[in-house]
Amino acid sequence: MKKKNLHILGLMAVLIVLFSHSVVWAISAAVFPVDDLSRQHNSVDMAMTNFLRAEVSGKGIDVIPQSKVMAFMARYNIRQLGYLSSPVIMRARQDLGADLVVLASVCEQHKKPVAMGLTISLIRTSDGLTIWSNTRGLSQLAEQHLLGIDSPDSLNAIRSILAGRIFKAWPHALNFTAGRAMAGAQLARIQEKSYIQVESVVFTPKFVRPGQDVTCTLRFHNDSAFSRRAKVFIKVGNNVHLASSEDGRFYEAKWVGVDNKPGKGTLVASNESDGRLFKSLTADKFKDDEFPVTLILDWPTGQHVESYLGSYIVDSRPPAFTMKLMAVKVGNLPAFRDKILFTIKLKKPEPVKKWAMAVVDSKGKVIMRDRGSSDLPDEFVWSGQTNRNLRADDGIYSICFKIWDRAGNSSEMSRKVMLLAVKPRVKMALKQVGGKLQASLRAGDNVPVVGWNMELWAPDNVLLHTFDGQSLPARIVLPISEATVDKEKIQCILKVRDSLGGTSIHKINNLALRLPVRSRAVRKADSAADNVWHIDF
Repeated sequence: MKKKNLHILGLMAVLIVLFSHSVVWAISAAVFPVDDLSRQHNSVDMAMTNFLRAEVSGKGIDVIPQSKVMAFMARYNIRQLGYLSSPVIMRARQDLGADLVVLASVCEQHKKPVAMGLTISLIRTSDGLTIWSNTRGLSQLAEQHLLGIDSPDSLNAIRSILAGRIFKAWPHALNFTAGRAMAGAQLARIQEKSYIQVESVVFTPKFVRPGQDVTCTLRFHNDSAFSRRAKVFIKVGNNVHLASSEDGRFYEAKWVGVDNKPGKGTLVASNESDGRLFKSLTADKFKDDEFPVTLILDWPTGQHVESYLGSYIVDSRPPAFTMKLMAVKVGNLPAFRDKILFTIKLKKPEPVKKWAMAVVDSKGKVIMRDRGSSDLPDEFVWSGQTNRNLRADDGIYSICFKIWDRAGNSSEMSRKVMLLAVKPRVKMALKQVGGKLQASLRAGDNVPVVGWNMELWAPDNVLLHTFDGQSLPARIVLPISEATVDKEKIQCILKVRDSLGGTSIHKINNLALRLPVRSRAVRKADSAADNVWHIDF
């Protein structure tokens, strides 16, 4: 009986050992909000974010709650979607317990026909390396089925299909236990680097033009005594740059972001007899792209460690934009009376570093300036005033606009406009036709008239007749004779509205003054007293 019990206990011990070795811990992933590049800067697509969370969870991975991810972003003041620096990725491992970080951007989106493009990256938090990425696009036109059955007809339907297809290429090698995320040799490298703490990485600038210098500044933790023994290099593509330091904690390396010249090889310290020669990239022409940056550490003992630091972006294209003036044209120029509105739209959505606007008169003098250091407002307004709040004179002006992107590329555009502050004028002439009077009306300037009204009043304030129209010139047959006009003092009130929104009222207290039989001397004497302009605002 005692031997039997010992045999049972032995079997239990074996089972316990086997079970202890079969325990696995699920991998955890933090899915950050999806950046929607098809709209304004830092627009978020939460619908696609939820689809990605569901797909990641379907791979057997524990997804960090969205509330914790949002709290993490608020804690570290993360405002730029679709990108995380290496230090922040490391903090996601510490604060959220995330083994992986999922970043994605909607790079294209249309409502008619429904279409969407998506780029996704999977980043390992232990070393900040991107271990998988994929880009796919999907259009409603390409998904049309026979008779339209089960064809996607909304953005949500496209999102669901796109998220499912993009995850078909999900790396199956991620199905590992928490303690064995990589093979033995790779795991040893991670353990070896566990004491290397990079407190901050700064790229100056983050967005560069071709030929512009990039400076990478590293700050290691105080306990990282290895930095006094190891040589520190910065690797960009296949180019390697030695980082210099004065105190063993702050390191700095500088290089040209990208140019058209082939570089030279750089010898890196190594325990190999012939050293390690990294040949630089040879490019016939530069290409706008995001360039990953890697930290290289070489010890005299022969140890060699590489770790992803972050990236910078080369941008050679000036921001193309359009200027739309919301104004009526007079002749060939947009014209306005009180204020003119215009919009600035980027042809390709991208963040704007700053913008500037100026109004220049016909002599080349700047009379008004404005500027901003953020995204473009929805619309701009010029009220026809100078920077001294004085009303500008009537005339032709140029509205000049300039935009700078994050890399410092700039583009500008100017449009001519006409300021016409004078109220609408009209000229009237009378002549006798078939025993009755005919009134001829025509505009007194080049601004089109869009509405007018004429009233004839008897001396006893009785309305005799009314006429109206929508354009000039116009001819009106008045149902009164010249004799009646000569005998009675008939008043004429003419109201005019032009295409710029200006209105005016012209009163003729005695219509007989407009008769051609009147002498010029009489008309001149009477006009001062009887012809009055009334401006109606």
